Amino acid sequence: MLRIPSSFRPSAFAVAAMLILTPTALAQEFETAGVVIEVRDSGLQKIGGSSTWLSTGDAVIRNAALETDRLGELAVDMDDGSRLTLSPNSEIVIDRFVYDPDARDGAAVLTLARGTLRMITGHMPSERYQVQTTAISIGVRGTDFSAKVLDPSRVFVIVNRGAVAVTSRTSSAEFI
Repeated sequence: MLRIPSSFRPSAFAVAAMLILTPTALAQEFETAGVVIEVRDSGLQKIGGSSTWLSTGDAVIRNAALETDRLGELAVDMDDGSRLTLSPNSEIVIDRFVYDPDARDGAAVLTLARGTLRMITGHMPSERYQVQTTAISIGVRGTDFSAKVLDPSRVFVIVNRGAVAVTSRTSSAEFI
């Protein structure tokens, strides 16, 4: 345990800096896209150059990367009611997530860098969701689907309900 001498009196600047760097302040500084509903083993959120361990109830920030380690699993409820689940050894970047609950409209662009993602869409119009990998772009059509990046050029997609449109990012091929 770190012991701080009783004679130590932090400056007002040091106290302000500590307050600014708290997770709550961080979430308030950036726009949120959802909330963590489950973490098994470990999950990280990376924003810019900083990383924070995730816990149930933590805000998920737009433009953040979410990662799990070799044992980690992570479930996130997004602001529109969609659910993202990451399996072990996964990374996804929330490139864009905007939702207007009054109009029930918005847009979501996610990049699955590695691992496996399961997504169940929420209240936005289905064509407003897009999931990208290095190999394909997945246009979501109101659905429950999973995508697994096998390697940078191969992605396995399973549709549990609904439909997706898969477009190659290296050719003009499209699969529905």
